[in-house]
Amino acid sequence: MIPLDEHEFHRAVEYVRAHYGINLEKKFALVQARLSLDIERKGYRSFKEYFDKVFAAPQSLEAQQMIDKISTNHTFFFREPSCFEHMKNTALPELLKRGIKQISIWSAAASTGQECYSIAMLLDDYLRAHKSEASFTVVGTDINSQVLKTAAAGVYPQSEFFKIPAVFRGRYCTQRSDGSFEICADLKSKISWHKNNLIDPTNAVFRYHLLFCRNVMIYFDAPTKQKLMQRLHRAIYDDGYLYLGSTETIDPGRKYFAYISPSVFAKNKVTKYER
Repeated sequence: MIPLDEHEFHRAVEYVRAHYGINLEKKFALVQARLSLDIERKGYRSFKEYFDKVFAAPQSLEAQQMIDKISTNHTFFFREPSCFEHMKNTALPELLKRGIKQISIWSAAASTGQECYSIAMLLDDYLRAHKSEASFTVVGTDINSQVLKTAAAGVYPQSEFFKIPAVFRGRYCTQRSDGSFEICADLKSKISWHKNNLIDPTNAVFRYHLLFCRNVMIYFDAPTKQKLMQRLHRAIYDDGYLYLGSTETIDPGRKYFAYISPSVFAKNKVTKYER
């Protein structure tokens, strides 16, 4: 295993913070473990040689593969159900009452896709139950190109199956001969997948009624969080909602978002002079 020294680690910390907003200061062991064997396999003799190449070309395949390796992608179906309960009991009734015919949702940092499929299952079921003519689209984004491939395939191990409510399993999942299961084609068609860097100032071009950005900002420092709040605020329609992880806190001055309940925030109306 190629050793990682403190100097090269701090180079990596600064690079990843500058390009992705992620704070790796306390992740020395993670960076070494996830990169060391890979760079040795590729023929590099040291972390310095490897980082020299990666940092000189941030848009290269090597740079993408590095962030794919070190980004954390832990997720599962219907994780932290309070968000889904608010979506079903409050957000969706409000949208239909307002006459919205095309509901749009963004799942930022979608990882391997379970969150997007959970959202789509709940939405589809809700619209069916209320005999609504409204339709919906879900956009799933992540900086990790490899997890997006898994998400688009929509195939998951059997261990994930029972995290899905029984009524949804029969309607939206198909068992495969190897014990895994696949999300049905109709539900897949309602979701699009895109590589996206949350701190890129060119993002948030479109508007969404609901925005999930859960368990992401715990990796960002305070200035990065503040900039991201501004971008997420612009990406949500008025009267829309932002869903965060249960341990995340944002916008202490309540300028951009109003606290509703743990994980749930409503968009505040902020004039262009206040942004």
